Amino acid sequence: HTFEPFLVLKEIKRILRRDGLVVIGVPNFGSFISILKRNRWQSLIPEQHRWHFTQETLNSLLLKLNFKPIFMSTENHDRSFHYWWKKPLYFLIDTLALLTNKGEAMLVFYEREKD
Repeated sequence: HTFEPFLVLKEIKRILRRDGLVVIGVPNFGSFISILKRNRWQSLIPEQHRWHFTQETLNSLLLKLNFKPIFMSTENHDRSFHYWWKKPLYFLIDTLALLTNKGEAMLVFYEREKD
């Protein structure tokens, strides 16, 4: 939701104590569903999500600032509103996504390393 994520993270680093934690939750642009749905993926909300991250791009951004990833998990959006005939397919995709950390949303914990 920010125009300049690098500058925001740089400021977080400045005010965060050494070995402090930063927790980031963002849509996972590398998720199975984002790849399958492409421009129909529900997390593509240009007026809100100005940047899109995969686990790799988020890590590279934070590694530049001396943060170390210590935990990552993903989850999927609620599928209860889908037609009954779509649910088995989504169940399969969602299960594989969670087993491989390719769910639709990422929650990542980073530790500020000592400079």
